[in-house]
This record gives sequence, C-alpha cells and structure tokens, in this order.
Amino acid sequence: RKKEAVFHISQIAILIRQIFQYVILVKDNLEQEHIPSFMIQIFVENSIWHGFSDKKGKGAMISIVFQKKQDYIVCEVIDNGIGREKAEENKKKQRQSKHGIDIIKERIDLLNKRKNKRRIELLVEDLLKPITLDAVGTKVQLWFPLDN
Repeated sequence: RKKEAVFHISQIAILIRQIFQYVILVKDNLEQEHIPSFMIQIFVENSIWHGFSDKKGKGAMISIVFQKKQDYIVCEVIDNGIGREKAEENKKKQRQSKHGIDIIKERIDLLNKRKNKRRIELLVEDLLKPITLDAVGTKVQLWFPLDN
C-alpha cells in the first residue's frame, strides 16, 4: 500500500509540474491493517491541487501518518498549504461542482450505517500561525475503528 501511495503522489506531482516533499509514516505495526485508501487519497490530492496552488513549490510539504490510538487506526494528512479558506476562494474562481470532502462525508455516513458499533470519524483542522492567525496548512484526521 505504501508503494502505491508513493507512486500515486509522484504521478500527481508530474501531472501538475509542482515540486513538494512528502513523508509517509506507518507506526505501531499497522502495515497489515486494511483501511479504505480512497478516503485518504482525496485529502492528499486536495493538499496537492488546492493547498499548494499558490505556494509554487516553495517548501510545500505533506505528511501522512498512520498510527494506533485507543482502538482506532488514525490517519493524519498534514500539509503546510495555503489553508482551506484561501483554497476555497481559488476553487470558486474555477467553478467546481461537488467538493471531495462532501463526497467523503457521504461515504463515511454510508459506512457508519452498515456498522452498528464504533463509527469512522473525520476531523479537519486549520493550522494557524500564532498571533497573526494566518493559515499555514491543514490537518485532516480519519479515525477508523480497529476490528476486534
């Protein structure tokens, strides 16, 4: 899976002709656990397509971390992009229809209806510079219940 992710990220970089760094960390021996990759892919793509659109490759960085917290696998996608507000302004100029995050929320709702115990959770946080509160990136957390 990690090799597939690296390949996908590098293909996007070539497609948009943008230079950025990325790191993928898999902690807590989670390599064999299965999580829906399409749910993570959209946030990585959003970071690249929208978060880095105005950075012009200057220090652009994505961190993807998988780790165990309590009885969940937590995937964090953290970027140092332009932030959601500025990215949203740019998207309005391009007249895009449905947002990727809305699609993922719908998928999470569908998956949660099928499971009657612990739910998949999505948290999205704007990373802000202290004092000025300027956007310095976005952190997305997807919490997937571990099957016991």
